Amino acid sequence: MKRLKLEIRKFKELIRSDSTETLISSSQSTCEEGSNSSSCQEEQKHYERNLLLREREKSQEFESKKQKVDYDEQIAQSQRRSPSLLDDPRKDELLQEVLQLLNHHNESKFAEIDEVLVRLNTELSNDRIVQAEIKQSEEERKGEIEGIKMTLAVILQKIDGLKSQPPPTPEGQRWDSRTNDDENKDVQAQSSSDVPSATVSNEIKDEIKAAPFFAWQVDETTDIACHAQLPVIIRYVDSAGKIQERFIGFFDVSGGRDAQSVFGVLNENMQGYNFREKLVAQTYDGAAVMASALNGLQAKVKAIAPSAMFVHCYAHRLNLVLSQGAKCFFECRIFFASLSGFATFFSKSTKRSSFLESAGCSRLPRNAPTRWNFTSRIVSTVANNYDALLQTFENIIADKTMDDDTLDCAKGFLMKLEDFEFVFMLYTFEQIFSETDVVYDIVQQRAMDVLYCKKIIESLLAYVKEKRSEGSFQTVYAKAAHLTSDPQTERLRKRRLSQLHDPKERYRNLYMAILDNLSEQIPRRFANLESMRFLELVNPGKFDEMRQIFPEEAFQSVLKTYGQFFDSGRLRSELQVLYSNQDLQGNRGKLCDFLLFMKDMELDSTMPQLYKLLSLVGTIGATSAGVERSFSCLKRLKSYTRNTMGQGRLSSLALLAIERTLVKSLEKTPGWYDRVTDHFLLKERRVEFTFK
Repeated sequence: MKRLKLEIRKFKELIRSDSTETLISSSQSTCEEGSNSSSCQEEQKHYERNLLLREREKSQEFESKKQKVDYDEQIAQSQRRSPSLLDDPRKDELLQEVLQLLNHHNESKFAEIDEVLVRLNTELSNDRIVQAEIKQSEEERKGEIEGIKMTLAVILQKIDGLKSQPPPTPEGQRWDSRTNDDENKDVQAQSSSDVPSATVSNEIKDEIKAAPFFAWQVDETTDIACHAQLPVIIRYVDSAGKIQERFIGFFDVSGGRDAQSVFGVLNENMQGYNFREKLVAQTYDGAAVMASALNGLQAKVKAIAPSAMFVHCYAHRLNLVLSQGAKCFFECRIFFASLSGFATFFSKSTKRSSFLESAGCSRLPRNAPTRWNFTSRIVSTVANNYDALLQTFENIIADKTMDDDTLDCAKGFLMKLEDFEFVFMLYTFEQIFSETDVVYDIVQQRAMDVLYCKKIIESLLAYVKEKRSEGSFQTVYAKAAHLTSDPQTERLRKRRLSQLHDPKERYRNLYMAILDNLSEQIPRRFANLESMRFLELVNPGKFDEMRQIFPEEAFQSVLKTYGQFFDSGRLRSELQVLYSNQDLQGNRGKLCDFLLFMKDMELDSTMPQLYKLLSLVGTIGATSAGVERSFSCLKRLKSYTRNTMGQGRLSSLALLAIERTLVKSLEKTPGWYDRVTDHFLLKERRVEFTFK
């Protein structure tokens, strides 16, 4: 009995549930009340079997609950990693938002729509989401899924239709860069300027690569936004034998306009043209930053491109000759100061201009202190309309409605026109400018080579020396005395202190001094022409002389500077054949005509060294007027209303505007539009433009 109690105590410690404890307590009380020990033992065994069965059932129930908890936890973790849009109560609103975006055709939201559709499609094809336990019934769940699938099919069909059509524009709204997002701005900007200009730029680069050498012209100007712009022009002879000047672009040098900064910009942007080996000339104006031989731009370029000869612009040199010739004498300074007042007087009032037009006189041009060809225009206009100006000022003085200031100025100008010294200076400079204007226009032509310009400058010097004669002076003096009054006939008390001696001798000395100054300035300003003696090798005017004596000094000059481009032995023999055979000389005019003659007769392959020498002379530019022509294009493109235009867009539009002749010729070539389209497709975009 004691042993039975111990066993029961052990069962109590093993089983902790309420039902087990009740069962044990009932068995214990039953055994204590019974009198037969054997019957108690049988009951005890029966109880033990029941306890074991109950314990097994408890353990099985515990394992099933544990498995269910683990399964629920896995489902929750998977849902936390990828939340289901199907279980989201806002799923209907989300689909409606997708449809609204598609209806408005906002292409910038296509990426967001694609992301939503991918998530929906993934969840609809995922069995674990369908099989998950949710609050809705199985039939409702399947019906909702089928509805979402139908909505998804409609959305995908609508997207395919919209992507194949251009987006609609709201009523009254234009499709341009001002009414669309940044992506549309980039597309329109690139399609309108960047893509065609890039194709044209590639075409120019291919032509330059095919040329044996090239030269560049560089200048600097300021745009409307106060940015320093550096335009670059490249000059070369193309495969057809024509001298070309191509615009490369505008480069911003606002960060620094010193020689080192400008050189850095050129070195960075011109690397693709292989200028270190092919650059044979560099043409700038006379600014110290450009022209200094010690630390200027031309010295820095020549340090890395030894063949790049510096050429000071012939037009700027001639301008310096005229300006220095006018500023050396006090009488000349007074004359040009008085002359500039004529244009200022008539430009300040429309009523004054009406008097000028009624007299049959053309509008007086303004002069420019840095452009003496502009000053020559007003000299020529006043000289040709002398009588009309006299009549105009007399009419203004006789008009009673004129104000006092106008009357005073008109009387002063009338006295100037009746002054002998003013008229004498007017016709003296009129005969000088009549020749310099022609030279100034010639040296600014694109096809002008440095050899022909050199001949023009020599002819100008000969003309000035010719005018320095007694006969020319007598002609000018007599014309001025006829229009006013001869100072020799004036009474002595009316003469100025400087005219107390012989007035004619005084004006003769002044006339000769002006021409002597010009004769001295021209050789000094064009002194470096001696460094280009190799130009004489292809001078048609000296072919007869060089047939007798070969120009050895000029030949050594070209070998010294550009020897790496030529075969000296073959070049010598081809030059000797040229000098001796008149049939090969063709047109003895301009060098550009000689190049075309050799190209038409296919002499460029028969005499390649001679053709290369002619191309070299044609490549060396005599003036930087080509790059200055781009200034006017810059003013038209970057105006006050477009002063925020970017540098890339400005350069692209300028290239299309300046090289419009090349663009029109390229449009006629087959495959031009295909190349433009292919270049447009090179840029990666969020919208797919390529047809597959």
